[in-house]
Amino acid sequence: MVNKDGLYFIVIATLVAIIVYLKFNTNNVDFQTQIDNLHRKNDSLTSNIEQRNIQLKKLDSLASIYKSEIEQDKLELAKLQQVADKNKKKYNEEHNRILDLTNSATVSEFTNIFKW
Repeated sequence: MVNKDGLYFIVIATLVAIIVYLKFNTNNVDFQTQIDNLHRKNDSLTSNIEQRNIQLKKLDSLASIYKSEIEQDKLELAKLQQVADKNKKKYNEEHNRILDLTNSATVSEFTNIFKW
């Protein structure tokens, strides 16, 4: 019986030693500090996300402004293209008319232009 009681005592003493060791070991780890650090990281990441969202909204606004300006420029370019086509047509007509003139008609055409 003594051996059995001694064995129980050794097992209980070992378990108590393990429990005490684990208790003192976990006290070295400050869970609250780790939780606070994680909360700070979370707050920092949330702030960064909000800043990025603000930047995205600004960029979207700029993109829409530039898109409307591009549309206006396209309309203006289309009008200028029409004017350029009209002027090119006039130039080609006048050029062809001058090429079709005879030498004497060409001389009289230019002398009439420079008469005072």
